[in-house]
Amino acid sequence: MHKIRTKLGLAATAIGAVGLFIGAGPAGAAAGTGVVVGHGTISPGLTNTPTSQTGSFTGTLVAAGAKNSGTYACNFTFASTIKETGLKGQGTSRGTCSGSKGTSTSTVTYSRTAANVVLKGTSTGAIAGKLTGDCSFEPTSAPTTKSYRLQCVLALQ
Repeated sequence: MHKIRTKLGLAATAIGAVGLFIGAGPAGAAAGTGVVVGHGTISPGLTNTPTSQTGSFTGTLVAAGAKNSGTYACNFTFASTIKETGLKGQGTSRGTCSGSKGTSTSTVTYSRTAANVVLKGTSTGAIAGKLTGDCSFEPTSAPTTKSYRLQCVLALQ
């Protein structure tokens, strides 16, 4: 039940964000918004000791207001650009999202402070443009974080 409420909450946030961007007028208008929900793995895993990390993410993107709005299956890999801990991380990620309206390839930088992750990057293909995102990072393993859930609200310019 908690997962359903979380997904509904994110969807409501995304719908609200669509309204904000549409109401902002031409100067601040976004090409679209989206919600991404999924899970992934981290290796060797987050602890209190700063260590370079690599990992993967698999999730579902629901895009709205974009040229090719729809549902997409996403797969990404990432690598640290700093030595990460459970409280701080930074790196780059690259991957694809594929759906009935085509495939998008994205390159994204991430910055994580505790459970908050900020995304910035670009996407080409079915959904194209500059993207930004704000995510909730939730570890699903302990004491070393080797798995996680991620829930993001995105804006596409």
